[in-house]
Amino acid sequence: MPNLIKLFSSKKLSLDIRNAAQDFMGGCPKYSTDHVLSFNEDDFEKVGECDLHNFSIKWGLDYGRVKKGWGLRNFSLLAIDMDSTLIDVECIDEMAKIVNRYAEVSSLTFEAIHGREFNYESSIKDRTLMLRGLQTSTFPSFLQNNIRLSKGAESLLNAITYIGLKAIIVSGGFSFVAEFLAANLPISDYFAHELEYAENALTGNIIGSIITADKKIEIVRNYCASMGVGLESVIAVGDGANDFQMLKNSGLGVGVRPKDALRPACSIVLNHFGLDVILLALDEEALFFKFHK
Repeated sequence: MPNLIKLFSSKKLSLDIRNAAQDFMGGCPKYSTDHVLSFNEDDFEKVGECDLHNFSIKWGLDYGRVKKGWGLRNFSLLAIDMDSTLIDVECIDEMAKIVNRYAEVSSLTFEAIHGREFNYESSIKDRTLMLRGLQTSTFPSFLQNNIRLSKGAESLLNAITYIGLKAIIVSGGFSFVAEFLAANLPISDYFAHELEYAENALTGNIIGSIITADKKIEIVRNYCASMGVGLESVIAVGDGANDFQMLKNSGLGVGVRPKDALRPACSIVLNHFGLDVILLALDEEALFFKFHK
C-alpha cells in the first residue's frame, strides 16, 4: 500500500503555507483539508527526510509518512512513553531537585534521551541512586505540583478509547507516577520502574529489571500477544533514544519533539502541536474536533 506524505497543523492552513508546500513538494497535494495536506509519496520520491523536517520547522507544521487509507480503526493499541511524552516533565529530574542533585541527574538524563554513547541501564541506576533518602511522604505533593499532561494527551486518549483502542504506558520512569496517571486517565495498564524504599525513604535502588529500549519492545510485543494482535496494530509514541525499538517495530511510530537519535524510527514527527494532532495525521478530523480542547 502506498504511503502519503502529510503536512498538518491544529491551526487552519493559510494560503501562504499551502503555496509554500506545493513549491517545496513540486506539485499539488492529492487531497487537502483545512488542516492537512496529503501528497502521494510515489510522486515525490526526491523529498528527503531532512528536507521535510527543515520545511516543517520553518513553516510551523508537523509531518509524517502514513499508509494511504489508514485510520485509528487499523490499530488496536497505543503504547506511550511517559516522561516528556504523556507528561511534559522528566520526573527523575524534578525529584532530584528535592534532594539537591538536579545538576548531576539532569545531565545524565540529557545524555540518556539524546542517545549519546552510554549504558542506559547504568545511567538509570546511577540517577536513581542519587535520589536515596527522598521521603515517600513527598510523593502526593510531587504528583499534585509537578505532573502535567502534555498538550492534547487527554484528547487523544479519549478519542482512541471512543474508537475502542487500548492505551498502555511503557516507561523508563517510575511506577508511582504511572499508577497516578492510569488512575485518572483511560489507560489500561502501565509498565515502569518500581522504586525500593525502607522506613518511608528511597533506598536508591530499582526493584526488578531495567526498562531498556529492548525491554520496551518486549513489553509491547507481549501485551500484543495477550490481546491476540501483532505489532502492526500498535501506535507507539515517544521522545527519546530509549523509545527507538518501540517506535521502529510498531505499525506507526510517533515522535514527540523527538531527539535526533529517535527521528529515523518515526513515521510521524510532532514538533509543534499536541498529541491529538495524531488524529489529523490519520484523517480523523471528526474525532479531533470532537475531543480537542
